[in-house]
Amino acid sequence: MPLSPAVRAGDFVYISGQVPVDGDRIVVKGGITEQTEQVLQNVKAALALAGCTMD
Repeated sequence: MPLSPAVRAGDFVYISGQVPVDGDRIVVKGGITEQTEQVLQNVKAALALAGCTMD
C-alpha cells in the first residue's frame, strides 16, 4: 500500500513516520548521528513535496 510522505491540509503539513533510509530505500550505515541526518533529509524532502521548507 502506498504511503504519502507528507500531506497538506490547509495551513498544516503532516509528515508520516520517517526511517533512516536513503533514496534507494537502504538503511544508512552508521550510528545515531548518520541515521538522524538521513531522517532530517527525508523530512526536508517530504516538506519540499508539500511546497514547504524546514524554516
